[in-house]
Amino acid sequence: MKKLLFVLYLLSWVQIPVIKAQTGQLKFFGDTRIRLEFDRDAQKPNGEWYPDRDRLRFRFRFGIKYYYNNFEMGGRIRTGNAENPQSSNITFGDKFQTDHINLDKAYIKYNYKGFNIWIGKNQMNMWMPDDMLWDTDVNPEGIALHQKFWVRNQNFNFNAGFFLLSHNKTEQNKQTFDRQANIGFVQLKWSLQRYRHKLIIAPAMMWAHTTPVFSPDYKIFSNYIKYRYGSFQFHFDYFINFENLKHKVLSAYENEKNAYVFAVQYSYKKSPALSIGYAHIEKYAIIDRFAQDNWVRWSGTNYTRSSNFKGWEIGLKHKISKNIETQIKYWTVKGLQKTDWQKTFETGKRLRWDMKIKF
Repeated sequence: MKKLLFVLYLLSWVQIPVIKAQTGQLKFFGDTRIRLEFDRDAQKPNGEWYPDRDRLRFRFRFGIKYYYNNFEMGGRIRTGNAENPQSSNITFGDKFQTDHINLDKAYIKYNYKGFNIWIGKNQMNMWMPDDMLWDTDVNPEGIALHQKFWVRNQNFNFNAGFFLLSHNKTEQNKQTFDRQANIGFVQLKWSLQRYRHKLIIAPAMMWAHTTPVFSPDYKIFSNYIKYRYGSFQFHFDYFINFENLKHKVLSAYENEKNAYVFAVQYSYKKSPALSIGYAHIEKYAIIDRFAQDNWVRWSGTNYTRSSNFKGWEIGLKHKISKNIETQIKYWTVKGLQKTDWQKTFETGKRLRWDMKIKF
């Protein structure tokens, strides 16, 4: 509660400039994606094998934005299971589903020069070169701000947010912020560009009070480094969870709190682009239910357990036109740590083809 009050107190001192009224502008946007996916050689921790799986899937998203003066009001709907924020896909042949349409975004945003702030349900405003820490499909609910400023030819961006995740079942806890699961973060992104070189370094600190819904809590330091030179692009992620997990999780996972990711991409005249990457994600280095769901098919209850693995990713992407692109990716993964009751490490291989059209 103190964190929320402090944020609101700061906002009460923000001087919002009044600008001459302008005619409101309305904008529609959206996308449709068709996906063909093959899962092979996936083994469960009890030694059994998942059956091979071939899936044809689709996604549809439709949104609207309204601009007036310095304000922006937006919303978006999407397909997908409402109980799983990581995925907006529907599988072909799933009883002709028509009820899986969900509210994906709903927010009010204020923009002024290099500053903006939004409140509502919107995309996470932390800068990330990939989805390994937080899936871009997972849109949190809360308040976030962004401030951009320049020092000579250097660009700085300050990002921060505070989001409510879920609550306990009791009516009392639904009305009490301190008893709700929440996430907050601060990030400073620094970028420098000269000629064909561009360097970005973006350290951040994320804290997550998740004990009311699922354990444990998290204190995750992350740092992203991205470098581009001409047609080549490289990025490196590092995460470490500073939360003391002793006696809070299974003993096999108490020290599983580090992660790193690297990827290299080569683009020929911007398209096509060939990439290769490696990931090492320990069990509690990230909050697995909010991270990407591409690398593994290991499922929890209505979410993908996207941690405790290492593996490789190879991809080829081609932009057919401004609004149409196609992509093929291959992943091979293996579990990092297992408990005493687990007979073997989980494994998996996945091949995926996407066709996306947006407007």
